[in-house]
Amino acid sequence: MDSDLEEKIDTLIQKACKDLKTRIMREVSKSLNKTLKDQARELKSNASSSKSKKQVTSSSGGGRTKGKKSSRNKNDSDSDYYDE
Repeated sequence: MDSDLEEKIDTLIQKACKDLKTRIMREVSKSLNKTLKDQARELKSNASSSKSKKQVTSSSGGGRTKGKKSSRNKNDSDSDYYDE
């Protein structure tokens, strides 16, 4: 009778551990998804605000050379970042 009880306890413990792992993974996934969505929103809002700033700068500058020059500088800084 003791071995039956021990087996039932072991089975319950295994099921509880499996259930707990599943719940933890769901919570971690939810948290990660929320963080990723927040970051995507932030990047999108930053991109749209920088895009509008670039349009204002290039339109008020009066020439295409400024637009090309700033994009060239941007590419240079990107390449420096990846070279590190």
